Amino acid sequence: MKNLLLPAGCQSWFRSCLLCLVLVGMIGSCPSWAFTVDTLEVHDDVTVLEVSCLYDSMVNDQVDNTPQREVAKEFIRTHGDQHDFLVVFTNFDFLMPSPSARAFFTPVRNDVDGIGIPRFDYSPAFSPTGTPLDRLQGVIDMANLNSHQLQPTDPGFEETLQILTHELMHRWGAYVGYQGHDGERSERLL
Repeated sequence: MKNLLLPAGCQSWFRSCLLCLVLVGMIGSCPSWAFTVDTLEVHDDVTVLEVSCLYDSMVNDQVDNTPQREVAKEFIRTHGDQHDFLVVFTNFDFLMPSPSARAFFTPVRNDVDGIGIPRFDYSPAFSPTGTPLDRLQGVIDMANLNSHQLQPTDPGFEETLQILTHELMHRWGAYVGYQGHDGERSERLL
């Protein structure tokens, strides 16, 4: 994997807010209670994890965030709750929430009013100890590493950043709306 080179001012923000994880291996289908994640190695800002079961985000036509919860638990167990978002790339294909999805966002908590969604805190489900987390806000699954361009000098790298930014904006901007002249809530922003 090539190093992502960012301007000096961006590097500290990127490292403190986002952390890239690469998942390897799938042993096979298993019940959610048997899903395990193990840390294999850490290289600078990339942590390589191995998962024991299918990583599919849909099980029996229902969204299942067991993989995201278990990945977060393992990462936080070894690194602490030091990042706002975990960005996950796999080295395998898996079932996405919809056939057209290139990536997806799993919310962990919302403590902001006025963005079209209520406050919530699912962080205990993402915590290795089952206690609320102070920092983690969401997990971004970017799908198979091979489906993205990761070399910053390649023209396709901009698309990878656009996909990542799109998923990141689900945290604050996906549900924003306004009250129209008729008094009804609208999500049609000009």
